[in-house]
Amino acid sequence: MLPYLISSRDPDQLLNHAFKLWNSANAETIKQFDNLTIRQFNHPDLYLLPADPDATSIGVDDVRQLILSLQLKPIQASSKLALIHHADLLTIPAQNALLKTLEEPPPHTQIILTSTKPHSLLPTVLSRVVHTKITNSLSAKSQTKANYAKLTTILSLPPAQRLTQTQAIAATRDSAREFLINSLHYFHQLLITNDQTRMTNDQLLITIKLLTKSLKYLDANTHPQLTIDWLFLHLPHSS
Repeated sequence: MLPYLISSRDPDQLLNHAFKLWNSANAETIKQFDNLTIRQFNHPDLYLLPADPDATSIGVDDVRQLILSLQLKPIQASSKLALIHHADLLTIPAQNALLKTLEEPPPHTQIILTSTKPHSLLPTVLSRVVHTKITNSLSAKSQTKANYAKLTTILSLPPAQRLTQTQAIAATRDSAREFLINSLHYFHQLLITNDQTRMTNDQLLITIKLLTKSLKYLDANTHPQLTIDWLFLHLPHSS
């Protein structure tokens, strides 16, 4: 599973979005963890840093212990959640110790970092996560709507006709990767908000899995055009 960084200027939004993202991957009720705090939440498959909600830093020993714990199999859910809440508390050595695990997460493990100060994280950390930014600004929402008007149009086309839309997206590896990451952000938002006006939850989950697999193909050096063509041929049709 791809690791995520969820950032927001409002710290109260971070936990709900992290839990809903994990819940969506486990096909559980996405409203189950609304309005919970770290002190209230308890689950055998949750591995939390920092363990102390009042901690002022997360050290390298904390990260190493987390990595060891993640070798265990899930107990109840289909995947474990490694939640590093306020990841900006990670010391530089702790961030470096986390890099290999971010690049190759253990099986059945969802790693989610949350932060109100994502700029404080090392570039090597940021390059290994899908960064989802939560915003309530009208300008950002308008931009998102404009950015995905084309995507909505593409999803309404029969698979063969979608291939006519891939050239610009797959022009470079960077443009293809940007499209995949932005699309993951968009569809996760639909899933988290339970917006089924465009797709059912099952279609959203399929789409997210296909986007995640395409991003892995791209990062494994698959040709951008072949990757995007494969994705567009497999994406579910939406009205």
